[in-house]
Amino acid sequence: MTAQQMTAQQTTAQQTTAGRALSRRLRRWGVLLLFVLLLCLGLLGGDRLGEEAVVREGICRALTANTTAGRQALVCSAWWAPFPTLVGLVPAAVLGTDETMGVSSLLVGAAFGAAVLLLFHGMLRRWELGAGRIVLTAALAASPGFLQACCDGSSILLAGFLALLTACGLLLWARHMRLRFLVMLAVGAALTLLSSLDMAVWLAFAFLLLIAGQVFGADSRAQTEAVLIVALAPAVYAAGVWLLLNWLIMGDALYFLRWLRFAGPQAGTVSLAQAGAAAPYALGAVLGAGVFLFAAFRKDPAGCTLGLLALACPVTAVVLASGRYLLGGSPAPFCSVLLGLLGVGYSIGRSAARGHRRLFGTALLAVVVTGLSYTHPGAPEFAAPDRGARDRARAVAGAVQASVRRHVLRRSPCAKVFVCGYGSFSLVGSREDPLFLHALDFNLNKALQDYPGHTLYVLVQRPAGRAGMDSIHWQAPGLFVLGSQAMLYDNDWGPWRLFEVFAPPAPAAPPAPASRAP
Repeated sequence: MTAQQMTAQQTTAQQTTAGRALSRRLRRWGVLLLFVLLLCLGLLGGDRLGEEAVVREGICRALTANTTAGRQALVCSAWWAPFPTLVGLVPAAVLGTDETMGVSSLLVGAAFGAAVLLLFHGMLRRWELGAGRIVLTAALAASPGFLQACCDGSSILLAGFLALLTACGLLLWARHMRLRFLVMLAVGAALTLLSSLDMAVWLAFAFLLLIAGQVFGADSRAQTEAVLIVALAPAVYAAGVWLLLNWLIMGDALYFLRWLRFAGPQAGTVSLAQAGAAAPYALGAVLGAGVFLFAAFRKDPAGCTLGLLALACPVTAVVLASGRYLLGGSPAPFCSVLLGLLGVGYSIGRSAARGHRRLFGTALLAVVVTGLSYTHPGAPEFAAPDRGARDRARAVAGAVQASVRRHVLRRSPCAKVFVCGYGSFSLVGSREDPLFLHALDFNLNKALQDYPGHTLYVLVQRPAGRAGMDSIHWQAPGLFVLGSQAMLYDNDWGPWRLFEVFAPPAPAAPPAPASRAP
């Protein structure tokens, strides 16, 4: 080899190294810029802040104050899973004032929104999609579910990122059989379980696909036991920690699942018959079915796995709707479209088309998918946002709180109002109040023992949506409609109903035995 050839090779190697370093720097700055853009989008649309963000920030402030209500609210309901609250605990502790309401939730949403787009784009780049990956990533970022989640401060983007991490881990493990991809699957599954009960059925389906791949795969059959231990152990551990926390804090390891028997039939649910609710699932089902058929035709197990994962989200919705447990704010619709688009990117990357034909087909499909997402009746209208909605919600909550305060203090100066359920954090906040008390697990006998001589009231929210899963509704079925022997109806304020507690008469003391004279 001549000196000129060696010099040329060294120059090429230096240019390649410099190009990679520049690419890494641009990628880091791009992620930061994307995070800032999503945060600005959330702050500009902050009047869309949902109830979930308000409640979770109230729980975070109660946790930083080390209150019993905060610890109970962290673990006692499967519909308010603990991991999103723990993720928002640090920014809420730093910005934990009423004036920053919503900022910590928007920070978390922007961070995981950027993570979703980064992981989605990275997978498409791995499949060598070319310029089509930018088109599909832009279609995902422009979808109504993504934009809405950036503005309402919900945990949808967090759960979507974890579901995407799980799906990518399963897909990459099926193709490459490397340990790091199996760890990615295991960690994503464990955190998804702690983030959204809605996705538990989807997780079960993902594990079934993993087991089927191990059992029927000739190359991996000998590793089945080890693979299942690595994949399932984190999820089992996460479930065990949740059970342990319920046992330590609530005194019942299965407390967060007690509503399964009682709350479902009386809670308001989302019907799949509504076009607005069914459209994202239908779109994800169509994309998933197309990916599955394309992969089956090409005999591609990894593509079939991805298509089935996209189809599993609509199956999850059907299972939850059949038990009347499908609620608004579920991450399943967003995950359905997310996994469907990921499957489309995989199919295009593996197709025989090249060059401008692939890019044209990708752009056309992205426009169609995004357009369909915006045309269904349930799509949010970002062009004409409802300005001041958050301020009006605060004003309504403040008016209800002030009205209840005047009403009960007029009746008795020594009054206590137990506000039941997670809605108490949006109604009265998390600060200490001598009149209003949080009651995540209301116990009538304990309340009578702790506050003798007080006039006790119970404030209950109408059992609709997630409020129907509050413990008061399965501890005292029919209370909101019929009352009970010890709690009688007093008054209504919007969705809140006030009951006055009448202490049952104390049992008569047994007569003292007559003393005998000596």
